[in-house]
Amino acid sequence: MGFEMAGSSSDIGRKPLWERSGFRRFVDAATRGEADILLVTSRRCLTHSSMQMAQLKALAEGCGLQVYSPLTGPMELI
Repeated sequence: MGFEMAGSSSDIGRKPLWERSGFRRFVDAATRGEADILLVTSRRCLTHSSMQMAQLKALAEGCGLQVYSPLTGPMELI
C-alpha cells in the first residue's frame, strides 16, 4: 500500500480501545499531526462497541485520519 511506518503496536486482551497503550500512543501522535493513517488487521480488532467506534470516527474526522486494513483497504467508520 506504500505507507511509511512510524510505529507499531500489538495491543491484545479485552481492554476497551481507548485504554490500550498502543492505541493511546497513536492518538497522541495523531493529535500532534504526526500520524495520518491507522493500519489495523481488521475492523474486529478495533472494538465491538458502537460508542467507541463513534469516538474513533470523531477522532478521524477531527484529525484527518484514515483507517486501513491490508485485506480490505480503506475502512468506513460507522
